[in-house]
Amino acid sequence: MQFVRTPDFTAQVAEALAALRLWVLQILAWVAEYAPLPRDARLWMQSQLRRVRSDIRLLIAAAVISRMRKVKRRRVQLHKSRLPRGYRWAARRSPAIGCITRGIRLRTLADMRRALDDFEKVVDRALANLPRVRRSGVLVLTHAQKPAPIAFFIASETEAADTS
Repeated sequence: MQFVRTPDFTAQVAEALAALRLWVLQILAWVAEYAPLPRDARLWMQSQLRRVRSDIRLLIAAAVISRMRKVKRRRVQLHKSRLPRGYRWAARRSPAIGCITRGIRLRTLADMRRALDDFEKVVDRALANLPRVRRSGVLVLTHAQKPAPIAFFIASETEAADTS
């Protein structure tokens, strides 16, 4: 007996929803050009634009992640004795979607429409611009080291007098 996996249409549905939202927002923007909208409508439109922008970023990130190939790397553990005194290793996680979609212009409706029309080209560019090396953390100063003792001597008045 053979099992056939059903195709996953979630990406197509999300892309269609983003395109539909953009279409509705373009109609509203066209209406706003000719008739002034009330403040509530303008605020609603701005919030919808932010939502569409984040949906497009999520679509691009999902497409880039689906094209990435997994590379096994040896994980290097930093031993505590190798850290400088007064420092610790702090794990950091950067926002993945922001890192992937950095440099993709999505400010206006035209930019968003352009990104959806040339979706494959945008994904290829985002994949090419990904940083190859990712740092998992940084050294953080936990407490200052004790200052080393410094030897100094107080000179007498005659030795310390300025003779110039």
